[in-house]
Amino acid sequence: MSWCCNLSSCYCSFQIVSQRKLTKALLKQGNTAGKSSIMVTAEELSGNDDYVELCFSARKLDDKDFFSKSDPFLEIFRVNDDGSESLVHRTETVMNNLSPVWKSFKVSLNTLCSGDHDRELKCTVWDWDSNGKHDFIGEFQTTFKEMMRAEQEGKQIQWECINPKYQMKKKNYRNSGTVILNHCK
Repeated sequence: MSWCCNLSSCYCSFQIVSQRKLTKALLKQGNTAGKSSIMVTAEELSGNDDYVELCFSARKLDDKDFFSKSDPFLEIFRVNDDGSESLVHRTETVMNNLSPVWKSFKVSLNTLCSGDHDRELKCTVWDWDSNGKHDFIGEFQTTFKEMMRAEQEGKQIQWECINPKYQMKKKNYRNSGTVILNHCK
């Protein structure tokens, strides 16, 4: 394996990865170690390159803005074998709307769940802010298997969007809205 990195670019070449996780220091000009590092993780894939089309919406999300309504977006993360999370998809932001319908999107099953239909997916909902400090609305967990089962049975599946901080602090807290799977094809 060889590495070459500078402040504006980084490239590396790999032979067969025999380790599941590898961390290397990034080098400054002159090949001296800098303060940054890169971590490469590897997981075996099932070889299934099928794609799935997903479409989500939400209802009655918490309002995080003072002078208007929240500007929500949804992120889907695959939970890896080592417990880390990999961002799979981030929806567009729907401005000024507490019941958004996000555009449908396609993603490969390898990207979504590494081909493992039982792999946990963590979904988070955020209120977009122009300064980049987005406000957390809530989260939920699911699996591709759960989504497909609902689609096959003709049922609409929805999850309570939970903010753990509110759940611990507020006695009567129920949820911060619900997220609905409109279709899974």
